Amino acid sequence: MSEEKRRILLDNTARNIEPVTKNIKYRHAVHCYLADQEYGMRFSEAANLDFEKVKTLAQLTNNELNQATMNPDM
Repeated sequence: MSEEKRRILLDNTARNIEPVTKNIKYRHAVHCYLADQEYGMRFSEAANLDFEKVKTLAQLTNNELNQATMNPDM
């Protein structure tokens, strides 16, 4: 994928996820990071999330991630 298409994807995703609660944004960021570390980093930045927190959450099992991100206000 070209850099321009990556930027458009990130911009669209960040804009569309804006109204979602922070816990769901973190879950999505973790899945992005697990799929592709650079994409996860760039999505975290675009969504104004703490990337270090994303990396920490990415080390959890899926069940642990769900438990760690239960609170909408994380």
